[in-house]
Amino acid sequence: MNKVVLLCRPGFEKECAAEITDKAGQREIFGFAA
Repeated sequence: MNKVVLLCRPGFEKECAAEITDKAGQREIFGFAA
């Protein structure tokens, strides 16, 4: 996972960030959502 683009509907940013954080954690890739 070198680069990721996330598109989400307005109002669902928190859920989108939580999902990608979970998926990245499963692959032992850690960081933060800004």
